[in-house]
Amino acid sequence: MKKSESITEINKLADEYARTGDFKDCLSIEHRLGYEGHPYAQEALGDSFTREQINEICKLARSPEEVARRIDFGDWLDIAIQLAKSVAQDQFPGVQIFVHEKILIVKGPTRSFKIKRKDWSNDLEVGSSWEERDGRWLSSEPYNQIPNSNLKGITSKRTMELVMEFAERAAKV
Repeated sequence: MKKSESITEINKLADEYARTGDFKDCLSIEHRLGYEGHPYAQEALGDSFTREQINEICKLARSPEEVARRIDFGDWLDIAIQLAKSVAQDQFPGVQIFVHEKILIVKGPTRSFKIKRKDWSNDLEVGSSWEERDGRWLSSEPYNQIPNSNLKGITSKRTMELVMEFAERAAKV
């Protein structure tokens, strides 16, 4: 991998790590990336502007409000999976429903949906992927907000409706 590609990857990983709430600051992320074998971590994260940005994201991600939102979303994921396994997969046998890296994935034969929590909020958003005729998979970016899906007021019924809606869409070939 070229140095410029490595630095781009390091910046992307640093942002992802900061948003987890698992890191106190940019320096702790830099150490983790170095441990993972990224030789340009110090260089990529060394300027004061980048450090300040990463430090601010770490601070936000570790705030009590954001920690509570992550817990709410984790609870929602647990409910969604329980509901999905009992109903959606019976009605749509070709559809897989699972959680990967705190994202609910509803995957059909040629289409999949990723439902995640929007950063710094209680709102849910969705992205999709689909298989082209030539076998390539394409993705939609950015994610789109799902209407009526704020974790503070979402009911089990609405959760089930969401899972079923995306399972039905994923099942279509």
